[in-house]
Amino acid sequence: MKYQAWPFLVSRNLYVDYRTIVAPDFICSAKIANLLAQAADGEIIPENTAYLRIILNSPVGNLTLVFRVFHPTKADIQQGEITEKLKDGFGREICFIEGLVIREELEAINIAETNIEFIHHQVLPAYQEFWHINQPVPAVESIAFELASESKENSLHIINLLPLVLKKSQPTIQGKLTKIKEKDFQNEISCIDFSANSKYLAIRTENQELYLWDLVKDQYNRLYVPKQKDFISEVSINPIQSQYIAMGCYSHPRFNQPTPKNYVLLFDLLSNNSRELTYFWQQDILGEKFSLKTVKFSPNGLYLAAATQQGKLLIWYEQDNYEKAEVLNIHNGNPLNCLIFTPDSKTVICGVNQDEQGYITLYTITSHIQSLNYIHCSSLINKLAISPDGKYLAVAGESGFELWDFATQNRLYSEVCDHPLTAINFYLSGEIIIWGDIQGQLMIFDVQKRSVISQFQNIHNNAITAIIFNPQQAQKFATCSRDKKIIMWELN
Repeated sequence: MKYQAWPFLVSRNLYVDYRTIVAPDFICSAKIANLLAQAADGEIIPENTAYLRIILNSPVGNLTLVFRVFHPTKADIQQGEITEKLKDGFGREICFIEGLVIREELEAINIAETNIEFIHHQVLPAYQEFWHINQPVPAVESIAFELASESKENSLHIINLLPLVLKKSQPTIQGKLTKIKEKDFQNEISCIDFSANSKYLAIRTENQELYLWDLVKDQYNRLYVPKQKDFISEVSINPIQSQYIAMGCYSHPRFNQPTPKNYVLLFDLLSNNSRELTYFWQQDILGEKFSLKTVKFSPNGLYLAAATQQGKLLIWYEQDNYEKAEVLNIHNGNPLNCLIFTPDSKTVICGVNQDEQGYITLYTITSHIQSLNYIHCSSLINKLAISPDGKYLAVAGESGFELWDFATQNRLYSEVCDHPLTAINFYLSGEIIIWGDIQGQLMIFDVQKRSVISQFQNIHNNAITAIIFNPQQAQKFATCSRDKKIIMWELN
């Protein structure tokens, strides 16, 4: 297994007490760097040993910390002998608490000592600057690197500490919206997606153009223009390796190509290049030409999935450089209208439509097990959403909204709506659901109260196509629509 990991360092100097000196960029953006100083603690341990601690319910999701605790020497600040330990202003020996952060919950992992040595050299320059200050400063941002899981024989001895379970804040949402920003485009917007650090927004227009909006500079660039233009699909940014953007594309028949072609475009921001992933052909030119409608990266960034109107589920693997897709025939060729991943990235949840009936189908990637007809819904399924803890499944249907207990398959609530629902998502804490409909109306639903707490008419002048929450600022979200607008909101 390969993981994305970020270095971190907690320590002190002569004047400033223990604090987080280096932290992952996404933790710095969320302004919770002090969480690492709270979670990373322990006695001095041997060089071939490391602590593992899980953080649950953090504002940026569940995390795994692997770290060591040791005494730095004057050589680490380029002063004196390698054996002379650093001391604070009272003559007490200083501790280094350094390690890595993985953006998922892992109870065990095999890590080579060379990775810890790599981290040490990554954080040292920040500490050498920190040594000379006498007032607290913000933590230095670290960026992700690829961490390969080693064999147990060649890895560090891991000591598991009790998880740090953060108390979930109770929702104080009143259901009021404040419009922050609005942006007009020349074409209808079919989908948007935030980068993990919330600095960028990927935009996919209905004519298949791909844009990247720099939210800090308030500038957007067109990254990709297709040769043929007319297909509604989605866009997805890899939440771990944000350099990758995937979106669904469609091309008309051309000479020597008798049928339309559907494919997933993978755009690499670092190289500014794109490539077509495994494509698949339409069965009937006269039938539904918009074969591919949904494209999603998994939360851990290791998988990319797409679903078709002909009942195929395609899964690409990051470890294979997305070269070849695993192709699965789901539900006898009936349309797969949408898909999402469970929060642990292990299972793909597909919305299947057949004979005016909606079904939920599951496919577990790790065990290659497919479950048919997991849930029978009241109407055709347009969009799905799952709560961050995986407990609730929300369905935006052609005739209304449904809330299910995902584990027990019990329907907890349903509501018939006046218009088809076209977008849905959970607030990052899981207590609130927002859905939008074909008329541009937005509804805010309280999960615990099982009731709509706010309703907003005509926030868009056409169908709302996506509702995406800001991963770093929980109460902010964006909507896009066929009215050619993207609007940024704050939920109060």
